[in-house]
Amino acid sequence: MTKVLKRLGVAALAVCVTASAVLPANAAVSFQYPTSVTGVTVSGHPLTDSELSKGSYLINLVKGHSIFFDVHSTQPVNFVSGNGKCAQTGVIQSYNRSADTTRYEITGTGSTGQTCGLYLDNNRIFQAQIKDMPASQPFISDTTEPLTKKVGQTYTFKITLKDPHSNATFVAGNGSVLSTYAPPGITGPNGSKIYYYSVTALKTGGCGIYVSVDGVTYHVFSETVVTNTNTQPSAPSEPSKPSQPSKPVPTTHYTFTPTVTSSCKTYKKGIDVSEWQGTIDWDTAKKAGVEFAMIRAGYGNNNIDAYFKRNISECNRLGIPVGVYWYSYALSASGAAQEAQDCLNAIKNYKVSYPVCFDLEGGSVRYAQKCGVTINKTLATQMVCSFCSKIEGNGYYAMNYGNQNDLSNLFDKSQLSRYDVWFAQYPYCNPPATISDTTCDAKNPHIWQYADNGTVSGISSNSVDMDVSADDYAAIIRNAGLNHLTSSSGLRTESSIQNCQPLLPPTKIPSGSDKSTPKSGQMDQPGFEN
Repeated sequence: MTKVLKRLGVAALAVCVTASAVLPANAAVSFQYPTSVTGVTVSGHPLTDSELSKGSYLINLVKGHSIFFDVHSTQPVNFVSGNGKCAQTGVIQSYNRSADTTRYEITGTGSTGQTCGLYLDNNRIFQAQIKDMPASQPFISDTTEPLTKKVGQTYTFKITLKDPHSNATFVAGNGSVLSTYAPPGITGPNGSKIYYYSVTALKTGGCGIYVSVDGVTYHVFSETVVTNTNTQPSAPSEPSKPSQPSKPVPTTHYTFTPTVTSSCKTYKKGIDVSEWQGTIDWDTAKKAGVEFAMIRAGYGNNNIDAYFKRNISECNRLGIPVGVYWYSYALSASGAAQEAQDCLNAIKNYKVSYPVCFDLEGGSVRYAQKCGVTINKTLATQMVCSFCSKIEGNGYYAMNYGNQNDLSNLFDKSQLSRYDVWFAQYPYCNPPATISDTTCDAKNPHIWQYADNGTVSGISSNSVDMDVSADDYAAIIRNAGLNHLTSSSGLRTESSIQNCQPLLPPTKIPSGSDKSTPKSGQMDQPGFEN
């Protein structure tokens, strides 16, 4: 891999030399990027509008090394360095009209400490400063020892850069063994830049994980992939990742759509998320109105969601009440109990003030069929009881997830009445800004997941699952002394659950012929085939 990187570096440097340009001395200079530019991403890290508009964002360049950045624009733009002796510029990928993107490269050529501006169409977008090769690794990794993972498992590690002006990317030494997922970095509490990188085991073998900081590549750790010894196929990590927009979500305008209205209830507004929402700006989401969150802890046989630790840590830091769910791929009641134990192991070091929910749905049933197991009403009910009793036995508030079809045909409600239901129903394929709770088929759902294509500031995906609850679970659970939280009044009561009859007949769920089918693996709706 090192040889490949070196060959790429030489080729790229040659491009830089031939394509490099310097801003003319008499050119008019401004400090706001051109209107044709819609975003700039440095080494995979998108710059905010405020950083771009000031033109003063400072990046490190190790002398003799190169970094790349992408310019997203409605038309081609000219890119030059203010001082060609400080930094040389070149084009790696010319303007792509279908993606509206050009990839440039910057190579540090100046003396240590020297700075220069970098310009798009005579507008300074940021500055580069030249630095020497670091004497030690310019980052801290929470993983340095070799790992062993089974095929299908995903592992997430944390990189913290020592210099806030640095930027990082990462690669696997063999992409056929490990696939990589690299969301943008975030700013830590002390101004440091933090990255949460993920690798997924694809096939047996071994390779190294490498991180490039300011153009210099470092070995972080090695991972060995072994055969999954389970007799059942590897459970897919559904759904597929949504495409991420090239420009960061604005943080000055807060949105939370759609919202639910009621004539006789006060709802708490929530969301449920997993790794497929990428890196969430939870500070912004809280300002937008998020009052609780249900976070996927994992799925199947001890597959921890790649973003679970970050999501729950951020919610705990900000005081956002959080519950968790586990997407089941169990084939038996004992398998569901093992998933419960995996979930308990994942959450034991965090504050969970909302329920712990079992998520057995259509995708789970179809997976079992591929394994030669038919999940009927008897088995499904046993699996819910097995998971939830394990959760309750460890002092947590258990919950079950389902839609109207599940509650009627998959589960025996008479045996599951002790467990609250997180009810899924999306009344609208293209929801308006507000939704009346009269469109919900369930009477007084404890938590209602009412849309799967909501928008929330701080989340770049436009397919966020939206939820509401009339139950103040944080108070209910705390007062009952559950979830290892302080008890103030003993047993749980139903006094906080408000009763309200629907004002209008409920609307029917869209049929399977509707083209707005949920994406594969998302919480299912009856009548849809994933």
